[in-house]
Amino acid sequence: MTTTYLPPNTTMEQFDADAVDEAQLAALSFLARYSGRALEAYRYDLRCFFQWAADSGLEVLDATRAHIEVYRCWLEDRGLAPSTVDRRLSTVCGFFRFAHIDGRTASNPAQYVRRPRVHPSTARGLDRSELGVFLFTAERYDRDHAALAVLLGLNGLRVSEACSTNVEDLGFERGHRTLQIIGKGNKPAVIPLVPRTARTIDLAIGDRHGGPILRRRDGERLDRRTAHRWVASIGKRAGLDSVHPHMLRAAFIMAALDAGVPLRDVQTAARHADPRTTTIYDRRYGAVRIPSMSSTACSCAARNVSNDSLETSGQQALNTRPVCADTHGAVQTAPACAHDQRLSTTGRLARPRMIGDGR
Repeated sequence: MTTTYLPPNTTMEQFDADAVDEAQLAALSFLARYSGRALEAYRYDLRCFFQWAADSGLEVLDATRAHIEVYRCWLEDRGLAPSTVDRRLSTVCGFFRFAHIDGRTASNPAQYVRRPRVHPSTARGLDRSELGVFLFTAERYDRDHAALAVLLGLNGLRVSEACSTNVEDLGFERGHRTLQIIGKGNKPAVIPLVPRTARTIDLAIGDRHGGPILRRRDGERLDRRTAHRWVASIGKRAGLDSVHPHMLRAAFIMAALDAGVPLRDVQTAARHADPRTTTIYDRRYGAVRIPSMSSTACSCAARNVSNDSLETSGQQALNTRPVCADTHGAVQTAPACAHDQRLSTTGRLARPRMIGDGR
């Protein structure tokens, strides 16, 4: 019996019909729908399934529902998390669904495969107080670290989006500083920058008129791996537990939800296709939530503290009263009752007058 392997890095540009069999052609037609990190993840998932089928002496397109159930048990026996097993099965199910649509299989063997139950994560994310401490520490690091921190924590960018930003993508529209990015799924988006983010970026780029906004120490574009190290280093200096870039995006979403911003507006700001994805972040405080940070506790406005007063009081202010950074970049105290802030369709967050605003 012949065994089928998925070419590790085959793209449609490198496609040679004579060099691949029917199963590989089905995999290529499935992967052609994706790009970027999604393509990498799905290619890896399919490669794992193809390798398992080859080791089991099974032709991929001859697999039945029972075979895929055995594959699920094999993944679970390896000790993989239910979420990982579910993702890999989702890829395999998608592969067979399109193989059936394309007429390569008589039926879809993965249609009724049992998927593992994935429970909502109880991992506790950064609250608004910890986000404020993180941003405060990043500013004391250097300008590039601070720019990365505000893009992730105050504008909610994904780490890949932040690393790919260029100086040429900065703009000005309807009174707002903006940043044009290429988001998930190669979808272009124009992000309104909060004033603190715009100021921090201006300091990071200096007098440069082109090139990447975020650069490593050697002058090259910041990559995702280095960005992870930077965020972890800032978190360690700030006295926080292990921090990774997506925790800052989660903190941005959680802070908006806690402040009473409507779910639809938070979904728009986070650029989620499904509102259920946005609600996932509302459960990442863990089992215990701080009552003073609940948006349902009361509706009176929060007292705000300006950046100048924070810098004057220094770290003592951070330790004596919880602080957070709102999306306008001002650090504010954790409210005794929730703020009735609302996020408009432009991404601008309404707020009360701040001390030192000069208005």
